[in-house]
Amino acid sequence: MKLGTATVAIVLAGSFALAARAQAIPSAVTVCAGETDAENLCSWDSAAGTHGRKCALDVEHMRRTACDYSKVSLPSISDHKAMCFSVGNAEHIAFNSSQGRNFRVRRLVPITHKNAHGQACPRDPFAKTFDPTDVNFGSAFDTLAPKSSALGCQYKLEVQFQTADPNAQPEPNDQQHRHFECRDPHLRITN
Repeated sequence: MKLGTATVAIVLAGSFALAARAQAIPSAVTVCAGETDAENLCSWDSAAGTHGRKCALDVEHMRRTACDYSKVSLPSISDHKAMCFSVGNAEHIAFNSSQGRNFRVRRLVPITHKNAHGQACPRDPFAKTFDPTDVNFGSAFDTLAPKSSALGCQYKLEVQFQTADPNAQPEPNDQQHRHFECRDPHLRITN
């Protein structure tokens, strides 16, 4: 089959457009932390692909950070991989503290604005909602299954300990304006 110059030019232009679009997507958007990656904080209760699989996540293993409570969204993160949770397999997170400390899941802050279908990422990507104004601490929490509307969305997960941290921002929803220790790992909702 003989191709004309115009046909070759169109094919090449299409190839360059696809390559440029692929480069514009940050690598962290499509890469999940593997079983041995430092970003993976999960201890899974069953093999990958198992429906209802649970990630036991010890909040003590999260890196201590300075959460910024004023942000309603965050810029894309490309320097590390996300912990990924499957909508199709109803994977969920069961939080606990190996040191027996009280903590709370404050909220999930969106990193991406659009889901896999081009719609806005939901504020709450899991069936369980976490309200930043509910300043109640406990020893265990479960996210329940992820929502299909969160497919393709990435989040920072804010976890606060009841422990005081003088370097942390004051909690705006706490009547006493206490400074709680905070940690915020990165997660993504996948197929």
